[in-house]
This record gives sequence, structure tokens and C-alpha cells, in this order.
Amino acid sequence: MMRPSALSARLLASADVALALGRILSAQGTAGPAASQELILRKWSGALNVPDPVACAVDPLGRVYVTSTTRRKVGDLDIREHPMWIPNDVALSSVAEKSAFYREALAPGKLRQPRGMLKDHNKDGSIDWQDLTVHTERIYQLRDTDGDGTADKMTVFAEGFNTDVTGIAAGVLYHDGWVYATIAPDLWRFKDTNDDGVADGREIVVHGFGIHLAYAGHDMHGLSVGPDGRIYWSIGDKGVNVTSKEGRNFFYPNEGAILRIEPDGSDFEVYARGVRNPQEPAFDDFGDLFAVDNDADQRASFRRRVQDRGPRRDREPDAARLDHAADGRHPPAA
Repeated sequence: MMRPSALSARLLASADVALALGRILSAQGTAGPAASQELILRKWSGALNVPDPVACAVDPLGRVYVTSTTRRKVGDLDIREHPMWIPNDVALSSVAEKSAFYREALAPGKLRQPRGMLKDHNKDGSIDWQDLTVHTERIYQLRDTDGDGTADKMTVFAEGFNTDVTGIAAGVLYHDGWVYATIAPDLWRFKDTNDDGVADGREIVVHGFGIHLAYAGHDMHGLSVGPDGRIYWSIGDKGVNVTSKEGRNFFYPNEGAILRIEPDGSDFEVYARGVRNPQEPAFDDFGDLFAVDNDADQRASFRRRVQDRGPRRDREPDAARLDHAADGRHPPAA
């Protein structure tokens, strides 16, 4: 895995590409045929520095929402830095159990020195579970207030995501007046009713994701609106234990999945499962869903493109067929 600094640099570059591309594609609506053939890359965020960006989305007025992480491996731990916990971790079956495990394993006085990136973050002289609550995830909003094509205003749209079991803010979507964000163990949505760039309304849409410590980065991400009007996203093999608003329990603790829900939080479903770490699910013009399943933590492992033949409201939950449409094996180590 990349170190956070390298990861942030790459994600910042990706965010700038996405923002520039979005503005170019919007401008093509009025450009002539010749102009539409030209792609110009530039930094839309200008002098603004979005710290540790992960994902971005654009609303109809051109305001950009960027999720930012400070918790990766620091507050959202990676089991590879704590291998003595593996038997406990694989036995966890809910977010509540995960929190209880942290409070027992990281009770004050148990850990005498830093381990991996787990340190005395709150400077109270003890390395314990409360150090997992210091760093918060954030969502920033960027605006181009003078219309010169470069962002010049940035606000903290939402923050305060720093419980002991909070994951990474790895996905964001604007849809129908709401900003949705995947920050395990929850799918959130936010609204800014007075247009000051700060969300004054927030609610948990659905809860119960990220049962295990597992690998850092196997989080929820890839928010998008499907052709059926539902919101889709993915989670890696940190697991799912969700009870929907209708009282149905979806328990898949040891696998990744593609998830969907109505924008108001009703009718949650596990749309497809049995993958490891699916990234960025997206639909083509025929309603087929594609995702990249990242199996590449070892040199001899795979990166798979996962394909499903279109969402239907009459499909049984988690019955979608996943085809490994393309396997790319890494070359063997020399």
C-alpha cells in the first residue's frame, strides 16, 4: 500500500483531472464541433489546498464537494499492523462488537508503546482506544465565486466523523439537493439550507458497514445514481451487517458487495456480493454495471473487472450475477 503522503498526492492529481474534465465537458454544450475534440488539463482548485483528498462530486451550480481523510491507518486501523488481533478480528460480526473489542484491547495501560501508526494522538500519556477518536474525516466545498474558471473559496462543509469505528470518507455524491457521503459505518446525507457552504442538516441514511479492521482502504466508495433512480455504492471485505428501515437484516460479514438504496433511505439491498474490494461501480448506456475488484495486494494476485447485466427492481436482493469480465494477473516476482 502507498503511504498516506503518496496516496494524497496521487488523489489530488486525480481530483484535479476530474474537476477540469467536468468543466470542459460542461462547456462543450456551447462549443463547436472542432472545440469539442480538444481536451485541456489544468488545475481548477487554483491556490486552494484541499488536504488529503479522496473523492469529489459537482453540483448543478458548479460547486465541488471533496472528501478528505486523516484517519487512514491512524484512526481507522489496518490489521496488518496488528496481526496479533487477527483471530479476534475475523470473529467480529457487528460494528458494536468492533467498538467493544477496541475498548477492551486498547483499554488504558494495556499498550505500552506505539504500534504501527497507532500512537498517543491525544497526548494524554496513554495509548488507548480514545486515540482512535482524535482525527476526523471532512467534506470540503469549493466554489468559483467570480466566474473566472478557478476555485477561490473553500469551506468545511461537514466534519465530526471521528468515533472509534469511523472509517475513511472515500465517496461523495450530489443528488437532488443532498450531498451523500460514504463514511463507514454509515452512509450519510447532508443539506446546506442557507447556501453558506456549511451543511446545517445531516442524517444517517443507513448504518452497519465495516465490521472488521481488515485492510485499510477496503471501505465504502463509488457513489452513483443507477438507471433505476437508486443510489449505488460499494464496500470491500470489511463486511456488512445492516438492518434496513423495513426491518430486514443483511448479514455478509466476510465479503465485499455492491449496495443500493432509495435516496430517502428506504429499500436498502445488497445488490451483488462475493467480491473482495470492488471500486467505483459505474453503469454503461445499457444499464450494465462495472466495477474494478482490487485483489492486488500481492504480486501474484488479480485485478478484476466485475460486470453485472443491469439493475432491475424485480431482481431478488444480492442475486445479481457478477462476471469476472477481465482478469489481469500481475507478473510473478523475479
